[in-house]
Amino acid sequence: MINAEKIFDVLRITDFTIHPDETQLVFDTNFNGKSNLWAMDLPHAYPYQLSFLNQDSKGIAYSQDGSIIFAGFDTDGNEQDGLYKLSSKGGELQCLNGNETDRHFEPIPAKHAVYYSSTKHNPTFLNTYKYDLLTDREQLVFEGKDGSSLLGDVSPGEKAVSIHVSYVNSHSVCMVQTAEGDTKVIVPDREKPHMVYSSHFASDDQLYVTTNYNSEFSYLALYTISTDTFTPVLSIDKTELTSIHADPKGKYLYLIGKKGVKDVLYEYDTDSGEGRHVVCPCSSIAKICSTKSGSLYALGSTPTKPPNIYVKKQNETAWRQLTKHEVPGFSEDELSYPEVVTYPSFDGLSIEGLLFKPAQNEANGWTIIWPHGGPQDAENFMFYDIFQIAAKMGYQVFAPNFRGSANYGYSFYKMVEQDWGDGPRFDMVSGIDWLIDQKLADPDKLFLMGGSYGGYMALLLHGRHPEYFRAVVDICGVSNLFSFVKSVPDFWRPLMEKWVGHPERDYEKMKADSPITYLKTMTRPMLIVQGANDPRVVKEESDQVVDKLRAWGRNIEYLVMENEGHGFSKKENKIKVYSTIFSFFEKHRLSQTAKA
Repeated sequence: MINAEKIFDVLRITDFTIHPDETQLVFDTNFNGKSNLWAMDLPHAYPYQLSFLNQDSKGIAYSQDGSIIFAGFDTDGNEQDGLYKLSSKGGELQCLNGNETDRHFEPIPAKHAVYYSSTKHNPTFLNTYKYDLLTDREQLVFEGKDGSSLLGDVSPGEKAVSIHVSYVNSHSVCMVQTAEGDTKVIVPDREKPHMVYSSHFASDDQLYVTTNYNSEFSYLALYTISTDTFTPVLSIDKTELTSIHADPKGKYLYLIGKKGVKDVLYEYDTDSGEGRHVVCPCSSIAKICSTKSGSLYALGSTPTKPPNIYVKKQNETAWRQLTKHEVPGFSEDELSYPEVVTYPSFDGLSIEGLLFKPAQNEANGWTIIWPHGGPQDAENFMFYDIFQIAAKMGYQVFAPNFRGSANYGYSFYKMVEQDWGDGPRFDMVSGIDWLIDQKLADPDKLFLMGGSYGGYMALLLHGRHPEYFRAVVDICGVSNLFSFVKSVPDFWRPLMEKWVGHPERDYEKMKADSPITYLKTMTRPMLIVQGANDPRVVKEESDQVVDKLRAWGRNIEYLVMENEGHGFSKKENKIKVYSTIFSFFEKHRLSQTAKA
């Protein structure tokens, strides 16, 4: 543990933005152990602190003249983000609209206004508002109905907004509403299931979107409001084109593509209609910003390098690293770089996964099985501090992208909907069997750990396949689908029936897929970790399991972090959580060794 503890000190960056004149860079990092806004006066790279709330921020953005910074902040992980403004020179944070009760989503600044979606007056379907910075008045722009609605973009002249309406994770539509109140869906058939990832107005009349309408993988398309025409313009083979980041001059769009476990950056020329691959130092790209000078900024990581911000000047090929976040005490060569493995599942479906191996001289022979969260997410070539800690302690980590994972096509992505507990579970079991058959893992030396949906899967695998594991860790995992669908945030609820199931119509399926059904067979030692303020998987989900197993005298440990939510953002808390997890694993590894 002593050697691995150095990895506890790795810093994180979650978001950033660039001043319109490229004179300042603002980013969210945890230099002081808690998240705050920090800035650098470009081209200098010395950081200074701007905010002192010690809370996570979301949606950092400059006003168009660069004098004000907007950002949302929650309180100890409760995700009830108030929207704040701050002078770009520093000073006191001020609540933008006086509303610190409702949740606000990423702000989009306009000339003398800020647009945003909020739970105000419509917690289930959400509304979109315009806040006038000159009059300090808030105006309703779009009232959500039928599905959760989030602001996508605002046109340059504020003549239109794009709204993304979600009915389930695999079905969202993009609507354009004009200043006159006319609303149009951008695709020919709004009822046909498809997804919209991102939208960007090139003008008051033209909107670029990334969508998989009529396609297995998402592509870039152009919608023209005046003619109501939708035209695909760029697709990349077996690659999901997701977020759009625009050149301020309007010539180039930068697109983050996701292909299995790797991210790829593309540049689209709006004049010629051609796309090209842009070499990027990050194998996992979180965000791209482009400036008027033609500079390109990227936030991202690799499996052996934490998130950093990089810049590439116009007409240059080399990127320069602006931030210097590294793993203290280790070179990149001393860390675990994952192998990509592929195996056939129970029904022949091909499943891709990552295998993080420890150095041969550090290996203890044990493997940690890690089902990822989401469930419609995926593990990729990003930096995972918990995986690197595990490897330095001698553990191998196996992280499969089971059916329902993102980045493998639309059909694959939909497979988990209304089937949380069968297909993905059997994919996990098939992966474990494959590891053992390939002699990549010892069947007597397996641990299980996961968070969020991964915690749900850890509980379910523990209850239905306890013979595989020697100990289990559940982090913020769903235990009971019936209580889960009632306790999620209000704006998740319209998605629940198509995502999880209907409690009455699908009673037998939801019961069979609920880990709490199998408490009697959860016989292995277990540690459950929970954030007290978690709004997604509430504490009751963990309490149900702990209370019943303790009443039966089972070997269960419970760690509740009082000032955290769905994850652990404060450094001291993360150290406590990680120390507890690996002390738990070490205790049971050594006890098994002693028995042998």
